[in-house]
Amino acid sequence: MFSFPMPYSILTKENSAPAAPGPRGAAVLLLLLLLSLTVNAKAEQFGDFAYSSNGSAVTITGYSGSGAGVTIPGKIGDLPVTSIGYRAFFGRTGLTGVTIPDSVTSIGNEAFWVCPGLTGVAIPGSVTSIGAHSFHGCTGLTNVTIPGSVTSIGNGAFYGCAGLTGVTIPGGLTSIGIEAFAGCTGLTGVTIPGSVTSIGDYSFLGCAGLTSVAIPGSVTSIGAHSFRACTGLTSVTIPGSVTSIGEEAFRGCTGLTGVTIPGSVTSIGGAAFRGCTGLTSVIIPGSVTSIEWNTFSGCTGLASATIPDGITSIGTTAFSGCPGLTSIIIPGSVTYIGDEAFSRCENLQNVLFEGNKPTMGFDIFSGAAPDFAVMISPGSRGFLPRWMGYLPFKSSPIQEWRSIHFGTPYNSGVAADSGDPDGDGSVNFDEYTAGTVPTDAADVLRITSAVRSGGAFTITLPGKKGRRYMLLRGSDLSAASWEYIVIQGPAAAEGPVTLTDPGAPAGRAFYRVAVFPP
Repeated sequence: MFSFPMPYSILTKENSAPAAPGPRGAAVLLLLLLLSLTVNAKAEQFGDFAYSSNGSAVTITGYSGSGAGVTIPGKIGDLPVTSIGYRAFFGRTGLTGVTIPDSVTSIGNEAFWVCPGLTGVAIPGSVTSIGAHSFHGCTGLTNVTIPGSVTSIGNGAFYGCAGLTGVTIPGGLTSIGIEAFAGCTGLTGVTIPGSVTSIGDYSFLGCAGLTSVAIPGSVTSIGAHSFRACTGLTSVTIPGSVTSIGEEAFRGCTGLTGVTIPGSVTSIGGAAFRGCTGLTSVIIPGSVTSIEWNTFSGCTGLASATIPDGITSIGTTAFSGCPGLTSIIIPGSVTYIGDEAFSRCENLQNVLFEGNKPTMGFDIFSGAAPDFAVMISPGSRGFLPRWMGYLPFKSSPIQEWRSIHFGTPYNSGVAADSGDPDGDGSVNFDEYTAGTVPTDAADVLRITSAVRSGGAFTITLPGKKGRRYMLLRGSDLSAASWEYIVIQGPAAAEGPVTLTDPGAPAGRAFYRVAVFPP
């Protein structure tokens, strides 16, 4: 409401006659008229209820009674009560129940804010809108049924209703507002209808009692922080209609053990799954082009992460603090990896780059396992001679290899490519490419079995402690056709090593084994 200063006088200085009509006089009369209208619009009283009227309907604007149970009248005079206004019952701590008549079509913003004693409310089928923060802080509210007539639920409508255990969202609703059910720590289940297309930011933030949620196929976006800190959430179904998952959407959902991200998703926000300590595996679909900052950082249980070809960037600290990861494959599409992307992954033993050297930040693999190794695929460029302080296995020059095994200076005859000093039938060059020791007749790369069973092809070979073994498949013998299949190791002890291609083609294929020394 605006207030206007009253004029000192509407009389002339010369006499007490009214001032002559003119612009000033008109302005003064207008001010008086506005003030008169303001007085006429003042809230009126009906029993314990304050109300206002527009001449055709009544809005309840306040309540001064002390009763625990309140019945809102359906009419005042001859006019229907159609609205519960802004803060009408704000802070009424003694209120335990309220009956809303079926003449009401809207519940206004903050109408029942901080009514902690309110245990139940029946919202009639006439209501079409529930305002922002309308039941905010009603900690005693245990259950609420929202009728099908409701088409909008305002931001924070049930924020902090810690006693609320269940809620049914009506089929006419198209969106769940920002913070709509945030802080409802007792909420164990929620039914989201097929009419909803978006889940707003912070909508279920901190709903620690929520154990599962089924997101319907109508939803296209999951808002930022929408399920953050839902520590009891163990499973979530994301339908193929969803195209975006907002930043920190599932951050701190420590009970979440698995999540399937559909191929429809094109963007996953920063820190979306940060601190999901129960998450054991994740497959990122090929539709996603970048992994943002902190997306999976602090996922201490994460043992497997599949990064698809098509990802171009891996953000800062994207997988930082994931001690369950032991190996990572970086697809050839990746051109940038941010600072500390895989830092503090203390059990990370190897990373395989399938493409050329990407642009890198600092401390990418800091804190990895003591035997951490960088491996590169055939045809990869830009990693030599040393890269980021690591000596990629492919880059070990044969001269260095000869010095290691034959000393410095070495006998050029004994160390020649065609030499076979241990007499095991494998010449030095073959021992070099196989990663075996040229002076140990027992250390030779030989396939002991090769078996095809169904759609899988498995080979077995003797393994040496500390070595890694990689299986590659090619459609022909050209360098470009070789495709990484699986890697094993480092081997904990000497013994058989089994390498399996679960998707062996039905026709002809070529296989090769690469061995990486400790």
